[in-house]
Amino acid sequence: MITAAEYEVFDVQIKSYTDGSYPKTNEQGETGMEVFKRLAAEAPKKAAPKTAPSRKTSWNSQEEWDRDRPTVKWIFPFIDKNNDGKIDTDEYQAIQEYKKTRRDWLNQARKELGLTTPEDQ
Repeated sequence: MITAAEYEVFDVQIKSYTDGSYPKTNEQGETGMEVFKRLAAEAPKKAAPKTAPSRKTSWNSQEEWDRDRPTVKWIFPFIDKNNDGKIDTDEYQAIQEYKKTRRDWLNQARKELGLTTPEDQ
């Protein structure tokens, strides 16, 4: 990513090389490279945002869910709150929020579904 300050320095450098009427230095007598070095030293370095792989947030059927999430097939009915046979983005977000607020969310979900042990799945 190029910051606005970096672009400005680049623009000044290009103009100073290609446009004879453009001054080789700024009002403070700095060349484009000197401005760049000064700005680089002053500006805090920002880490580039990490781009995680796109995470799927909806499924059109129990079968699709089972393929993508084979270790938690049993939880599909718990997430599918409107019982339409699909998990939409809102339902998926709701389970993510549910998980954040409950440390024992797996056992709670099993209990609400009437599953007492993992073998019931």
